Amino acid sequence: MQHLVTAGVAEAKNNLSTLINSVAYGNRRIILQSRGKPKAAVISVEDLKKLEELEQNVSRENQLEILNRAKMLQEKILKRRNGKPLSDSSELLHELRKERDGG
Repeated sequence: MQHLVTAGVAEAKNNLSTLINSVAYGNRRIILQSRGKPKAAVISVEDLKKLEELEQNVSRENQLEILNRAKMLQEKILKRRNGKPLSDSSELLHELRKERDGG
């Protein structure tokens, strides 16, 4: 289990090496405070890797959720249009650009 410790910014400046070692080897997480308010955290590389993995997993879940919503919307549109899909917007943009450019 991680031990949460707070330290002032001035203290951190004076004891940076000690704080880093306590994070790296002492199983600690340090909250840096300025005027009594939390400003930043010092965590181990292992904790950082865990955090990055978590962010990636959440990002993948969000992407899948967005794709599922888009698919549901597409099905709704098809149903309302009696099975007739909307035109491809990229083709429409291409045609509009041709008209605009005189070609």
